[in-house]
Amino acid sequence: AEKTGYPVEMLDLELDLEADLGIDTVKQAELFATIRTHYGIPRREDLRLSDYNTLTKVIGFMTEALEAKVVLTEPQAAAETVVVEQPGRLEMLLETPTEQTIRRRVTIPVMRPRLDLCSPSKVTLDSSSRVIIVADSGKVGDALARKLRARKAQVLLVPVKDQPELTAKAVEFASQGAVTGVYYLCGLDAAPALDELTQQEWETQINKHGLSLFQLVKAMNGEPFLVSATRMGGLFGTDDTVNPNPFGGAINGFTKALSRERPDTLVKVVDFDASAGAADIAAHLMTETLADPSLAEVGVRNGYRFSLGLMEQEVAETGEALPTNPVVVVSGGSGGITAPVVLDMARNLGGTYYLLGRTPLPDENDHDLVALRADRNAFKADMGRRLKEKGEKATPAAVDQKIAALERAAATMETIAAGRKAGAEVNYVICDVTRMEDCAQTIQTIVEKSGRVDVLVHAAGLERSRKVETKPDEEFIQTVAVKASGFYNLYKAMQAVQRLPKAVAFFSSVAGRFGNTGQTDYAAANDLLNKFAVALSRQDGGMRVVSIDWGAWAEVGMASRGYIPELMKRAGIELMHPAEAAPVVRKELLAGTRGEIVISGALGVMEADSANVGLDLEKANQALTEGHPIHIMLTRATGFTVEDGVILEADLDPESEPFLKDHTMNGTPLLPGVMGIEGLSTAARHIASTLASPKGSLKVSRLEDIQFKTPFKFYKNQARRVTWKARGVLENGQMVAYASLESSLARLGRDPEVTQHFSAKVYLVPVEQVLEEKFTAEIPHWNGHAKLNAEEIYTLYFHGPAFQVLEAVQKTGSVLLGKLNPNLPNFTSVEQNLSMSPVLVELCLQTAGVWEVGHTGTMALPGSIGSLSVYHNEVNGTPIYAEVTPRMQENQQMIFDARVVDAKGRVYVEMKDYATIQMPYAAETDKVGPIQKWI
Repeated sequence: AEKTGYPVEMLDLELDLEADLGIDTVKQAELFATIRTHYGIPRREDLRLSDYNTLTKVIGFMTEALEAKVVLTEPQAAAETVVVEQPGRLEMLLETPTEQTIRRRVTIPVMRPRLDLCSPSKVTLDSSSRVIIVADSGKVGDALARKLRARKAQVLLVPVKDQPELTAKAVEFASQGAVTGVYYLCGLDAAPALDELTQQEWETQINKHGLSLFQLVKAMNGEPFLVSATRMGGLFGTDDTVNPNPFGGAINGFTKALSRERPDTLVKVVDFDASAGAADIAAHLMTETLADPSLAEVGVRNGYRFSLGLMEQEVAETGEALPTNPVVVVSGGSGGITAPVVLDMARNLGGTYYLLGRTPLPDENDHDLVALRADRNAFKADMGRRLKEKGEKATPAAVDQKIAALERAAATMETIAAGRKAGAEVNYVICDVTRMEDCAQTIQTIVEKSGRVDVLVHAAGLERSRKVETKPDEEFIQTVAVKASGFYNLYKAMQAVQRLPKAVAFFSSVAGRFGNTGQTDYAAANDLLNKFAVALSRQDGGMRVVSIDWGAWAEVGMASRGYIPELMKRAGIELMHPAEAAPVVRKELLAGTRGEIVISGALGVMEADSANVGLDLEKANQALTEGHPIHIMLTRATGFTVEDGVILEADLDPESEPFLKDHTMNGTPLLPGVMGIEGLSTAARHIASTLASPKGSLKVSRLEDIQFKTPFKFYKNQARRVTWKARGVLENGQMVAYASLESSLARLGRDPEVTQHFSAKVYLVPVEQVLEEKFTAEIPHWNGHAKLNAEEIYTLYFHGPAFQVLEAVQKTGSVLLGKLNPNLPNFTSVEQNLSMSPVLVELCLQTAGVWEVGHTGTMALPGSIGSLSVYHNEVNGTPIYAEVTPRMQENQQMIFDARVVDAKGRVYVEMKDYATIQMPYAAETDKVGPIQKWI
């Protein structure tokens, strides 16, 4: 005190860290990490922050740990440096960073293993079970209660009409014995469209899908299982079907967040489509309860199970989907991550901006504002004294709250000044978005002044991390009100004056996509907006709504403060620089993006998968083999992740397989590209027809974007293991598998190196659709003259007998015909039904190769194939030909189209956009000469 001139005050050691000191669970985690690092205390996996909610308890933790005399060698953490934003700093944030970390991804339904192949949960449903069912307005609750009672379970069924008494009834039921679990079925009911909802009906839906669930879970002792049900189409509203209840997003977000808070408890939300019957839903909810505890979010469509994964996708070309000098309304425009976004838009779009905030802004020369900018610590001490003089509670939390409000005002003032400097008109409007009357008056004033609203950026939000058992109802209500009801109020206000915006951007969070500990309310509100973004984009023809799930930002926002960046780093989470992240909003609005996107750096533990994610490998391999080998290219399943899909392996030996023995270059066997295609297709077919569905109802229709990246070589003629990955997704209503072939090779003195060799996008259709396909074409004109024979071709080509597929080649105008050798030896070591007709595909590739050698004098290897379709006509002795047509692209690269057709006009293979990679050396002149002369 003598050195600083500031009074020293002792804190009451019994003050609550959160309620009195303003240290929420995120800051508590930071506090403990700092203590551990500073004093060399090992991390405790069983530590619960709620057990150390006072300073006395924190000191006890330190004392106990230090007495154990265990010291770590971690470096001491640097002290927290608080930086007050100064004029000009906002512009500096938009300078280009030296390192690019940002990723843009979209949600996509990922196929999951069928339930009977998944690991069991720890839940049992029998006479010892006590279960609460919060019913829907239909018949699912009754059907589920009957099934549970058939297992002798005790059931409390709470009808929809008793929703207001839900918690009281549940507590009374729990007083008679511990509750095993809860089924929450309210999300199965349809909800009115947003345009039809009154404010009272909106609040009813919010309570039904959010607050009631929160209060019920909070009231339960222990951690009973929770299985929630929604009806958003079976894919959580991500596809083009109508979502009958986007309010299910609140249930979805809450459930995912709770699953992270309670990792040892079964917590799951299951989404169904509108056509699912009550009995089927009830039966599926039972099986989801008893299996696959690793999954918190599962959708059911046409008998298949899906979770939502992420896929990289570039933003569309700028479509100039906004008018010149747009009128933009920004809620929550008081600083944080919103400030650089507004400045980026002002610089690049111009226009008029209305920043909505709850409190008046101080004058630029306000005494408190000047004092805060001059010396934050001194101002903080002065604020504490002033609160005491007024008789108010001067806890650190109260002081910080006052300072935070002033800092928000300062940030808003800087945003306004920077925007005006950039040439835009920027206005600040006092508006509490949680109040309908405020929103109505504000939008009326804006429309009267500017005539329209072109864009709404809904960035308002409130977040306070606290686990369910300690989170007050008021906090949950307020968090949802700012984020979700704030949008409703603004939307209704604009609807009332018939000025709905052309584009809307929601500021959502990765907490809404993945859930996050302590953020059940925040996740519920954000995922609700995600679902409305999709629903409104379809419902209101001209309005484009994008919901951006933001990852953590650097420099601005909560994640940039104190020790949090270090915590993020340890969790594998990358912070995004504002110069990268801020332009995203403008680009997405210009592109007319609709629906949910995820913008982040690496998300580390937030999206990390375990090795098998619920798949029981023993059961999976039993299903795959069913008493016989899977396929020559596959042997066993070894894992499953959301990112990679199902992982399968095979061991291939060039000593025993003709397709390897006879495909050798310079003495080293190479895995033929056509067998790579066979493996990619087979892996895709097995995950869809065997692992994902007990019906086995899907077959390969076609492949697209086939990439031959790196040759797979069998060094020293030794056997090697191949690894296939196939991730099944639903894309534009069609089942697709993204498949790849990888290998791992440990060279002397190095760690194993993983290489991806082949990849493709494999389309799957019902098997009956494949069988019904019949194609005819004009019969090839083969005259037997002016042809190039096999002897001349295979003097140059390196292929052995099993791969000498050409009997002869003949030119017919601009088309090159390759005739199939009818006397080929066995292609594989065992009789095998090869689904992608590799011999016929190879016929196309080699025929194209002849044309290329003849014109360039250089041998080439397969590079890529745009699309490949194989039709399952039986080969019956009729002569078969490959028709290959070369085509020059604009970039002067030669590509080929091809098809395989027989002498009766039946088509076996169609290939589009086949491109090659030329080998780095010319072929031997004496071997190339006859081909060049003939061409």
